[in-house]
Amino acid sequence: MEQILSAGLKNLEIVSFDTETSGAFPVGNDIVELAAVKWKNGEIIGEFQSLIKPREPMGDFIISIHRITNEMVSDAPTMETVLPSFLSFIGEAVLVAHHAPFDLGFLAYDIERLGYRLPQNRVLCSSLLSRTLISGAPNHRLQTLVEFLNLHKGDAHRALDDSKACLGLLLECFSRLSHDCTLEKVMELMGKDLSWRRYSLEYYRKSEHWFSSLIDSINQKSTFRFLYGGKTYPEEKIKICQGVVRNPDGDFIACVDPQPDPTARPKRYYLSRIRGV
Repeated sequence: MEQILSAGLKNLEIVSFDTETSGAFPVGNDIVELAAVKWKNGEIIGEFQSLIKPREPMGDFIISIHRITNEMVSDAPTMETVLPSFLSFIGEAVLVAHHAPFDLGFLAYDIERLGYRLPQNRVLCSSLLSRTLISGAPNHRLQTLVEFLNLHKGDAHRALDDSKACLGLLLECFSRLSHDCTLEKVMELMGKDLSWRRYSLEYYRKSEHWFSSLIDSINQKSTFRFLYGGKTYPEEKIKICQGVVRNPDGDFIACVDPQPDPTARPKRYYLSRIRGV
């Protein structure tokens, strides 16, 4: 896999992928659609797409975003069925997603939960690359960049069309680089570590005695009591945790109060500052 770092961009096999989910946070929410397109030698050579049945019904807000209804996924296969096919599809290709940390967080949790080893594929983020290589756009959301660059639109917030849009954006980013640019240089331009191991939750399960209790509380939607803050005088917190996010800028749990204000947004509590339970 190390040899691929010196490969020219035209010689890469690339899989652009996207997830649609039942909510914002891994562990507490599920992937409900997974799709990808495979590119090689200047053309798309394969497609993958599947709806996935979540553990619980989705709420109206998330349905309004991706327009995947509970009826659409009621008879869909579970992740246990879909994941092996997806892992086979990506093979050893270089992966790309828009806001890749979001997708990696969900996929890494399911991969480990179902007993698979995390992939070794190199991962690119078209959002991070666009911030470096594309100027003048109002923002760097995928659909904004699709409009700004006049790329193929498709059906926004559906995984297959977003995978195609992400691939188009990546190729546009590549076109702005020198002809002898390598994958290693592209990864340096991102400025973030997007290796799969960075999104492993097993790391915390093995190194922090309280982590398994945290995962159980999320799945059971029960309160999680923990000590948080400085090493000398940490404060006790009692929260409902909605999910775990491994993020290049700091891993955190997203929590609300046991009797939350319906309008309140989840608050971040960084894992590095949890002192015990």
